Amino acid sequence: MSLNLHHPFGIWISVPLAVVSATGIYLGFPQQARELLSSAVATTPQRGGFNAPLLPVINLDPDKALGAALAAQPGAQPAAIFAPMQQNNAWRVQLRAPDMAGVTTVMVDDRSGSATKTVQLTGDRIAFWIRWIHEGSNAGAFWQFLVFTSGLLPTLFTVTGIMIWLRSRRIRRDALGRTAGLPQLDAAE
Repeated sequence: MSLNLHHPFGIWISVPLAVVSATGIYLGFPQQARELLSSAVATTPQRGGFNAPLLPVINLDPDKALGAALAAQPGAQPAAIFAPMQQNNAWRVQLRAPDMAGVTTVMVDDRSGSATKTVQLTGDRIAFWIRWIHEGSNAGAFWQFLVFTSGLLPTLFTVTGIMIWLRSRRIRRDALGRTAGLPQLDAAE
């Protein structure tokens, strides 16, 4: 029974599982992956990461920054908002288009409240595609099902693999038990 599940599912899910695993590695090591990606294609400069110092005094509250960003991109839905850092004095607001075609980043100046859309570079688009492929968003129902299945099947592979291993151990033990009862031939005879 377990052999019938283990091998066919393993073969059929291997390619989607490899893709989800590779994109997961990219997402699991964001700074290193971004450096590697930026060595090949143009990306926007790093924004400082988690350790970047925030502005000590913030003039706008998040609602005003979001309002300014939404005014610059009518009809969009908020996806994420990031507090201003000392290096750029601007709120970074990511907005999703109504058709879910992509994410637009709008920078809102903390002092003036003026909003500017950033130009999405090739590397930024690739980074979004990697995330979309990994989580199955912006894809059809078939890919979303494969991503979901590739999350469940490693558990099935573990269980069925252990069952196959235990069965082969039992067969080997039984085979040794049958040969133990046979008379042994001496090499000297």
